[in-house]
Amino acid sequence: VWPLFTGWASMGQYRYHQKHPAWTNLQANARLALDGSGGHTTEVVSGAVYSPLSTSSPHQIWSAAMVVSPLLRGLLGLGVDSIERRVKLSPQLPSDWESAQVGQVPVGDGKVDFRLERDVQRLSLRIRNWGARPMELQFAPAFSPSVRLASSEFNGASLEPKWEEKGSSKVARWILDVPSGESRLEVRYRGSFGIAFDAPLPVFGMPSSNLKVLSESWSEEGRRVEIAASGVSGRSYEIRVFGSAELASVEGADWDRESRKLTVAIPDGQPGAYVVQLLRLQLNP
Repeated sequence: VWPLFTGWASMGQYRYHQKHPAWTNLQANARLALDGSGGHTTEVVSGAVYSPLSTSSPHQIWSAAMVVSPLLRGLLGLGVDSIERRVKLSPQLPSDWESAQVGQVPVGDGKVDFRLERDVQRLSLRIRNWGARPMELQFAPAFSPSVRLASSEFNGASLEPKWEEKGSSKVARWILDVPSGESRLEVRYRGSFGIAFDAPLPVFGMPSSNLKVLSESWSEEGRRVEIAASGVSGRSYEIRVFGSAELASVEGADWDRESRKLTVAIPDGQPGAYVVQLLRLQLNP
């Protein structure tokens, strides 16, 4: 398994809005730098058990770059056209993240900072344009298809986005003329929904046993979602649920409303083998 290509897989998954496998692959690469010799990202690991191969270099710049690139260009969706003074920011944040920021982004002869904050009903984007001239920002955050927009304002003026369906997401796109200095986009919504789950590295010398969410498929009206989860046969896993949307019914998992956790029991099969379990969730109108 080459972190270089794990990173490219993450990039492709973010591009096609498959955020769960994309985030799992990005985490796998990032955690390599915290395992073994700190700050070193190995060239290649065994595909059977978690262990570097004897032929691999202990630290490879290609592997390290495939933490930075999927983070900036994938998870944050950052792209810059300095000639046209245009920036694209298309974040697909993990559901349990409440904020993210990126600063000192070069745009022509200036720089720009972004800070994104959100909760279950609100998103706020703060922009600091350090340049002397305005710039164009194409801001396109991903929401769950269950979300309904209540309001959006840019520097106090109402501004409606254009909506697009992409993969397992509903994307709101604003095109903003950002002046020098401080600006802010404020968005309010209802019906938010998201899931998160842990994906630590395997124990050294052991095969992978993490839960893997393979896909998330929504009904056209955004009230039903089918989640394909894969785990080791006979094991149970927890999935945390976020957002203001309430679950009306759950198939394929046990739902604890108080802790807002789904417990997924993977069916028995060949020992150590991965088995797919389908979860069907119905949201309240």
